[in-house]
Amino acid sequence: MNSPYRSPTSVLYDRRFYVLAVLLVAFVLRLAHVLLYQDWGAIYGGDYWWYADYGRTLVRTGWGAMPPQTGPLFLLIAGYAEEFAPAFGAGQPGWLLRDMVAGSRVFPDALGAGQPAIRLLHVFLGTLTVLMIYRIGRAAWNHPTGLVAAIATALNPMFIAEAGNTTTETLAVFLALWAFAIWMEHLESGGRRVLLATGILLALAALTRSVMLVLPIIFLTHLVIRRGWRRALRDGLILLAAFFLTISPWTLFNAIRWNHLTLTGEGVLGMLYVGAVGWKPPSELDAEMGFQGEEVSGITRDQSYTQGLIGVVLSDPAGYALRRIGELGGALLQPHNTNVFPGESIKRLLAHWLKQERTWSGLISLTATDYFWTKLLIYLFHYTGLILGVVGLLLFRRRWRELWPLYAVFAYFLGIHLLLSAIPRYLFPLEAFWWLFAAAILARWAEGRYQARRAAAIRL
Repeated sequence: MNSPYRSPTSVLYDRRFYVLAVLLVAFVLRLAHVLLYQDWGAIYGGDYWWYADYGRTLVRTGWGAMPPQTGPLFLLIAGYAEEFAPAFGAGQPGWLLRDMVAGSRVFPDALGAGQPAIRLLHVFLGTLTVLMIYRIGRAAWNHPTGLVAAIATALNPMFIAEAGNTTTETLAVFLALWAFAIWMEHLESGGRRVLLATGILLALAALTRSVMLVLPIIFLTHLVIRRGWRRALRDGLILLAAFFLTISPWTLFNAIRWNHLTLTGEGVLGMLYVGAVGWKPPSELDAEMGFQGEEVSGITRDQSYTQGLIGVVLSDPAGYALRRIGELGGALLQPHNTNVFPGESIKRLLAHWLKQERTWSGLISLTATDYFWTKLLIYLFHYTGLILGVVGLLLFRRRWRELWPLYAVFAYFLGIHLLLSAIPRYLFPLEAFWWLFAAAILARWAEGRYQARRAAAIRL
């Protein structure tokens, strides 16, 4: 007769216990980072200032001054966060001091009050991202792989620091990974619900970051591989219908408001041009292109960027190709979010040590610089995931039909950013996928060690 009571230690044999423990650690680390985040908030300039400024205008008036370069989802989140948050710094000595010194003309309606709310949202989304990574790893390989990948992303300072960034990556990556998790878990058994859910989530990711717009092609090709052309055509139409119906309200809004067809956001041609000439601040780029403020239409901007891009490529095709390869390689090798932490760059410090000192005492002194160990840990996580991820891609290549979405996502992001501007932030979505393949390697190695010790114990 089975007892209705469970032993207190039985929970240690429950897989859910370990997953919940990892999620709890992930949540605490991200919350601690956000609560300890010290800044005055954005006042003018920077990505969040633009998101908040355009988003608040969109919330208040129903439209902005010009078609946005990104989808509306994060704009609306930032806009509502700013609209309903109390005035930034109101009643605090710092705010009163700045108002006394600079006057209200400089800070008439300061932005930044919504950042704490967005960071708390990112704490939850970052924790749920760890869960999605576990689900993908479990579905594609097994529970140990999913758990190792979840532990790596829960403890990785790159992912922890992302919770404090008030940019679009956290939301877009979470939505995309959710779509991948549903797909890998339920493709063979979920039917139309899986197709609909995947299409909707991919659309929401594209409405957050426009670079996700073509992600459905990965899933459509996987349908062809797994089900053949005839069934893939039918199921693919369901997925695409869910995708385009989700983004259609925003497309229709832009068509009516601006008389211009925009699926998610403007700016693709601008990113192509920046990729050809190298990154420049928006104000400098506008001056170079002859744009006078926001009154320049999106069509005019696209025409100017197209002409400029053609001119750069035709004038020096080899130089353009080398520039794109070099920029992409640099973005791939440089980990994201090291610049979040104050202090000198580790690469710069090591380069100075190699050129000037080359002494053990000088090398040890580098460890005393601000956030040295945190940045070093980011590098260790990044290169461990990158190296083992490449090994995993090669090792599991015979399962490519089953793992097609996890393989194709690398070709997708690397191929797009071979053309568009490439910085570590733009390649951050790949970090989770590197670690999925790396975790598969580590879990396989650990299982081999366990079986070897078990066999040795039996022989004894």
